[in-house]
Formats: sequence, C-alpha cells, structure tokens
Amino acid sequence: MRSKIVLLAASAVIIIVISAIILLGEGFPGPVEEGTGTVSGNVTIGPIMPVERPGVTPSVNPDVFLSRKLVVYDKDGTTAICEIDIVPAGHYGTYQASLKPGTYVLDIKPLGVDRADGLPAAFEIVEGRTTVIDVNIDTGIR
Repeated sequence: MRSKIVLLAASAVIIIVISAIILLGEGFPGPVEEGTGTVSGNVTIGPIMPVERPGVTPSVNPDVFLSRKLVVYDKDGTTAICEIDIVPAGHYGTYQASLKPGTYVLDIKPLGVDRADGLPAAFEIVEGRTTVIDVNIDTGIR
C-alpha cells in the first residue's frame, strides 16, 4: 500500500513539473514541419527602470516582450523572411520559428533605441535540428 502512495505522489510531481516546463515556454517545442529546422532561444530585455539594483531582478510587464519582435532575413540580410513574436515567460521571453534549411540573419525589429549585442547574426538551419540564439535586448534606459 505504501509503495502505491509513493508511486502516486511521484507521478503527481512529474506531471506538475512537466506542466510548469510547458507553461514557462522552456519545454517541448511545437510541431516541426517536415523538411525544416528550428531557430529558438530566450530573450532578456533591460534595463526596465532607470535605476536597477545589482542582483535584483525587476518584474517585467508582458507587454515589454509582446511589443517587440525578432526578424529573420535572407542570407544577405536584405529581405525579411518572417517576423517572430516573443512570448513572455516571467522575467524573460522565448521565441521559436521553423525555417527551411539554409543561411539566414536574425535581428531585432527596430523599436525606439533598442539594440541587441551580437545582432544581426548569421545562422544556419539544418533539417530536423534546432539552432539556439539567445537575445539580450538593451532598452537604452539609464
């Protein structure tokens, strides 16, 4: 009887953990189209306030992420292929897009004085694989 209770409790914990992972956007990616690969990553945005204390993570309104987009360009960085929404996941955001194999450039869609270190960045998509590019957007607030 005791082993059944332990097994039931362990199963409940596993279900809760999996649900939390999915809800936070860190978990199982959506379906990948056949013949494509994926680009995905986490997005941080800051500073959010003019004065932020070191070691203190301020709460971030979801609109901070929802108002911004990433853009995938062709390999020359001249023609936009798609815009990617940033999905809020607490104090950071996530993004994901399926693309055909090839070389692309990732950048942020301009919004005010926002900039992102390391972007624009060229990347390669391989069929069935995920390319991870984390993005740190600097709002310019000081």
